[in-house]
Amino acid sequence: MKNWKHTCLIVFALLDAILLGRFIGSIFHVGLSRELPVWYQALCIARPLFLVSLAISAFGLVAKRTWGFIVSYVQFPFRFVFVFLSFGFLSLLSPESGSHHHINPMIITAMVLEGLRLVTTIIIHLRITKDSTVPSESALSAVQ
Repeated sequence: MKNWKHTCLIVFALLDAILLGRFIGSIFHVGLSRELPVWYQALCIARPLFLVSLAISAFGLVAKRTWGFIVSYVQFPFRFVFVFLSFGFLSLLSPESGSHHHINPMIITAMVLEGLRLVTTIIIHLRITKDSTVPSESALSAVQ
């Protein structure tokens, strides 16, 4: 169980890669128009940037780089804005997936899992940072 941190980061990176694969076609679709509100146009511009950031964070998480964690943290609110959830594929498992009259319970589950992913990522980031700043026993004995 020693490599659970690395395994979690690989799973999170794979989920981001799958999410990017599902929506890669919408990267070039930016629907700007003067008739649309400014906030909607801003979201249309931010959406492709978010999708590109998925590839960046996936690579950064697997490489255990601080910038990968930071990109992942910045993405978190946008995952809910665009409903690009790592665990969004769960909504396809629900028999009500075609119904728009109520919130799909699987979407709620995906949102909760997204929050748990954030907490897990923070814990892993803190432990990796702590492990890299704490000197090893051999380094301490060499100093003495």
